[in-house]
Amino acid sequence: MHTPNINLLELETVDSTNTYAKNNFDALADGTLVCAEMQTAGRGRLGRSWVSPAGASIYASLVMKQIENPFYATVTASLAAQEVLLKAYPRGGFFIKWPNDIYSGHRKIAGILCEAVSGADGIRGVIAGIGVNINLAPQELDRIDQPAASLLSLSGKIFSVKELTASLAESLTTYYQIYLSEPEKLFAEWKSHNL
Repeated sequence: MHTPNINLLELETVDSTNTYAKNNFDALADGTLVCAEMQTAGRGRLGRSWVSPAGASIYASLVMKQIENPFYATVTASLAAQEVLLKAYPRGGFFIKWPNDIYSGHRKIAGILCEAVSGADGIRGVIAGIGVNINLAPQELDRIDQPAASLLSLSGKIFSVKELTASLAESLTTYYQIYLSEPEKLFAEWKSHNL
């Protein structure tokens, strides 16, 4: 299997990066990371909405045409997102909460939403949606229906969403490569970070 380079497709506003990636699956190359400044209808698991104001967080979806099982994409994306958070703020104590969330203490800071893309011949790939709260202010966090955190709320400082998105693309390249070449290594690492 060939490991794709992760290529960024940057959009200003979109309803949902997952919806965009699914609707354009055939036209997008394996490894395309669809990113948006803002989502008007961001989604989480179980039909929950994802608070997505402009420029405050990472809203991204990775096209994974060499993975057929959404669980494997969840493992890959959650490890990459956790790595980005730990590099940005090592004191955050970030951990993966099964099956698809990243927490700091009892507060959710990131979520992964993976969806299979099916065709006449079965599953053709997976879209891995990644939402990471970066610069959400306390009043924005209060709008979320569960205890939530952002890098800003934890550290007291503003981060560059663009730089962290580039860092996420690098981490996704690494973890996608590990999945394709040594999946058992990927799962062992995921289990060690999972609570």
